[in-house]
Amino acid sequence: MIVLVAGVVQGAAGFGFGLVALPATMAITGSVGSVPMVMLLSATVCSGLAWRAREDVGWRTLRVLLTGSVVGFPIGLALFQWADLRTLQLSVGATVLLVATRLALQLRRLSGDTPAGDESDPAAESETSLAGGIGVGALGGLLASSIALPGPPIVLYLTALATPKSRARATTLAFFVFALWGSLALQAGMIGVAPTVWRTGALLIPVALVGGWLGEQLCERLAERSFRVFTLVLIGITGVVALVTAF
Repeated sequence: MIVLVAGVVQGAAGFGFGLVALPATMAITGSVGSVPMVMLLSATVCSGLAWRAREDVGWRTLRVLLTGSVVGFPIGLALFQWADLRTLQLSVGATVLLVATRLALQLRRLSGDTPAGDESDPAAESETSLAGGIGVGALGGLLASSIALPGPPIVLYLTALATPKSRARATTLAFFVFALWGSLALQAGMIGVAPTVWRTGALLIPVALVGGWLGEQLCERLAERSFRVFTLVLIGITGVVALVTAF
């Protein structure tokens, strides 16, 4: 159920799989093995979603973000190797609640429903700052390889650029594909991933894909304000869960 709901959020919003799945799975398993498992599931879901949304990707912005992510990967991997379960749970909880707070602030400014089929605006992409984009990408890469949550800085950055919904969703998904598969490959090659993690992840992939598909259908039908309220409540709850289970 956790993976299914996380897939729905990811498919509808273009982000959120790790924000929902990681705190809950860490509480259940009591193991840092939840991090590479969530990487595998999230990367798989994002790959299909990103392919279907490829025409809306802001390629210039994506290239800048990916350049920065390469810098962040090794730092995040070192942090993952150094940290214990409690430290990771606290980090995940704090990150998740930060996103929930940001979503709450956005919700207050949302005066009406935004049409689901908004057109991409090239002007937003032209405002991408090279230094700022690389810095955000580095932070996204760091969070991807340490706690499987590359989304927060990317989502906040594209929001600050006033990137239209369709372009922000597609660009975020494309970044996730690179960041999560890259992080998983680094963990597997340099630290190692337990066989049970691979087996459990493989069994849950169909569930995650179904959730992603359901989320795509919701994205076309659900009013943006309604979905933001749902996402805000869900992410807020999982953030609290992560912090409570750390103590």
